[in-house]
Amino acid sequence: MSGARARRLESDYKRMCELDKSSNFISFACEGDPPEKYAVTFRCKGIMKRDDGSLANSVRHTLEIYLTMDYPMRQPQLKWMTPVFHPNILGATHPYNPGTVCLGSWVPSMFLDDLCIKLGEMIQYKNFSLNSPLDAEAAVWANKFKLSMPVDDRPLLLGSAEKCDGEGDDEFDIIVE
Repeated sequence: MSGARARRLESDYKRMCELDKSSNFISFACEGDPPEKYAVTFRCKGIMKRDDGSLANSVRHTLEIYLTMDYPMRQPQLKWMTPVFHPNILGATHPYNPGTVCLGSWVPSMFLDDLCIKLGEMIQYKNFSLNSPLDAEAAVWANKFKLSMPVDDRPLLLGSAEKCDGEGDDEFDIIVE
């Protein structure tokens, strides 16, 4: 491993540890020394599609991130591990290309903790694009209800964040007026 890549991976790990301390909504586990693979868990409100086709809020989302040999020049490999209903994410239960995430553009100056904040804000529907969606059905839904967004307006970082105790149901019905 090159010295520059090792320094970047170490920097990302330190930044992820700081994110873990400064967020009630984002936690992670990792592999490697320095870590190249992360399992990130988000505990914020998002939307999922049930087996019967109905939509529900969901509060636990998991993503795997692999930092390839080309990282940070190329974006990390992302795989969504849980169900999610989002224009730019195909959740784990999606029938086509499950786990796929479209970030839009990637810049090497984006650190892993910044990426995780962006992904968390995607779950909350603070960040989504309708221009070229991965999930057209979710894009139609998001466009129809965009005035009701975000589905969770709590900040992901401490300071003004509401405490998330991790208790309660992982999913509940969406009521859209």
